[in-house]
Amino acid sequence: MWDVLLGISELLLEIGLEFGGEVFLDWLVRKFSRFFEWIAGTNPLLCAIAYILLGAAFGGLSLKIAPHPIFHRSALPGISLFLAPIATGLLMETVGEWQRRSGKSASSIESFRYGFAAALGMALVRFLFAA
Repeated sequence: MWDVLLGISELLLEIGLEFGGEVFLDWLVRKFSRFFEWIAGTNPLLCAIAYILLGAAFGGLSLKIAPHPIFHRSALPGISLFLAPIATGLLMETVGEWQRRSGKSASSIESFRYGFAAALGMALVRFLFAA
């Protein structure tokens, strides 16, 4: 029972950490929007790779803030590696839809595809290197 609750709390905290990182990445992408929009328009695979690398860089930075796993490994190690990026991608898609509904343009990271890519990079680095 506790393993399930611990796994759910770990997942929610990972989603929160990744979403916070995504919000900062969103701000950064908006500052360099021409570059990312150009990459997304010319080669979507290259843009996804760029977001994975950017997410990995932020995952590395997050290790400076929280070098240890937020929770001890549960009975299902690595579950947040898959579920947290999916949830973060869905949240970023929602942010993009909200931006479009309010008459603003959505950046490329405000889509499921690229939000997922950045969150996956961050989650992978944290999974592999959190001591």
